[in-house]
Amino acid sequence: MAVAINPIRLHGKWDLGFALDTHVIESIPLGEDAYGHLRFESTRSPIGELLYQFKYNGRYDNLTEIVDTIKSFLSTQPEMQNIETILPVPPTKARSYQPTFEIAQALAKELKVFYCNDVLENYSQIEAKGLSADEKYQLVGAIVKKKPATRKHSTLLIDDLYQTGTTLNQCTSLLRDDPLVDKIYVLTITKTKNQ
Repeated sequence: MAVAINPIRLHGKWDLGFALDTHVIESIPLGEDAYGHLRFESTRSPIGELLYQFKYNGRYDNLTEIVDTIKSFLSTQPEMQNIETILPVPPTKARSYQPTFEIAQALAKELKVFYCNDVLENYSQIEAKGLSADEKYQLVGAIVKKKPATRKHSTLLIDDLYQTGTTLNQCTSLLRDDPLVDKIYVLTITKTKNQ
């Protein structure tokens, strides 16, 4: 079942892009923990909470609700009805399961379109989360395109969290170099509030 969202238009090198909602609605500082790290009590959007629990607390059962929400949103976007391929943005951090891969693959199955997770690869070991825009810009070139397209198609790039758009713009630029890639759409589950 889809949850209520407040879609946000994302601007970049892609043809059309959205985040389903902000990630955190409110964050209250609680003080430092024993290691000197600032702790927060965060209130997340409904889709932000689903994603957080799915990504960090192993709530794999949230996948269905996340995908239902994406599918419901895409049905309201006539321009995005011609998606033929779904690609996840390549992760930096190794996990027991890759949330973005899981979401992209489940969505492709629901929409009955092609899914591929080995077109783009991230060679950086540095997580972009928490880096400044300048530090993220220095990571340009860490993502490479490993395979050319074999047929003309429109692509949907899926990512979990939008911060500055640096990674999505890199991925889009790499895909744009392929003459068989037609329209490129972007969808992130959530977006940080400060961007």
